[in-house]
Amino acid sequence: MLVGVVASVVLAGCGGSSHEPSTAATSARAATASTTTTAATPASGIASRVLASDELPGFKGSHTTVYNTASGWLAAETGATQVAASQTKPLTRLGFVAAAREDLTGPGGRDGLSLVEQFKTPGGARSELANELSTFKATAPGYQPFPVAGIPGARGYAAEGPGLNLAFASGDYYYLVGEFVPAVSASSEATLIAAAKRLYRGVHG
Repeated sequence: MLVGVVASVVLAGCGGSSHEPSTAATSARAATASTTTTAATPASGIASRVLASDELPGFKGSHTTVYNTASGWLAAETGATQVAASQTKPLTRLGFVAAAREDLTGPGGRDGLSLVEQFKTPGGARSELANELSTFKATAPGYQPFPVAGIPGARGYAAEGPGLNLAFASGDYYYLVGEFVPAVSASSEATLIAAAKRLYRGVHG
């Protein structure tokens, strides 16, 4: 299942090898969320593993939404009212535990995104990263990778929009951060990489 800040622009992923386009924060996410952590409440657990306001310069988050079931996570990210059991199997096989999503708003109303998925083992998180990178490469319009230094195994790419995404796995967790940018450039890539490094240092210890 392929999700994003805006369809085909800033792309994120979940659900192994089954992917569909989607748009950012919808009422379906709120309806299927099992827990919501507001910006006024100190985040804990998986909710603390997304970007905080201004960690991506100029981008603010209003709340982090946590999902404790694969079906709830997939329904929220696709905007579906219900998800068939067969659709949850890829995540279940990888050992899905929970997920969290923070929709960000940046300068000029630009959208940003920070999401994390927790798995039972580091192998599950690494497999999710590999699956999503393969899908991004095959399906993201205007896909163009860019190098990421300082985060082991991390990968970044640009897509039509223009938008930038960066994904990595650390321990039992898969992470993705992304944003719309006025233009894809070495500077805009460096800004997203710096934000991802701050997140990585915070969650990796």
